Amino acid sequence: MPYKKKTLRHMQPITRRYARVINDLDSVLRRLHNLTEEVARLELDSTALHNRAKADHARQKDNDADLDKEITWEKVSTTHVTLDPQTGQTEIETIPEDPQLNGHL
Repeated sequence: MPYKKKTLRHMQPITRRYARVINDLDSVLRRLHNLTEEVARLELDSTALHNRAKADHARQKDNDADLDKEITWEKVSTTHVTLDPQTGQTEIETIPEDPQLNGHL
């Protein structure tokens, strides 16, 4: 219980300073005690946000993996470029891929 002003007036100077320090400590302790609930709530919210971010990241990773599975690459044609050394002209020939060969030559 904090010391009242009237009580402090009747004390010796060093004892009065000591009693004021005790009053200040009591006040700080009361404030800290009142902040405990706030800190607990903030910690809970922080943990929830962290877990949500981890879940969103994992979900995004799974979606990217699913997209990679859906994308398939297939060869549709082959391009041959030849240079005629006598004339200096280039000839570009595109050969479509035969679907029955399935990419095997």
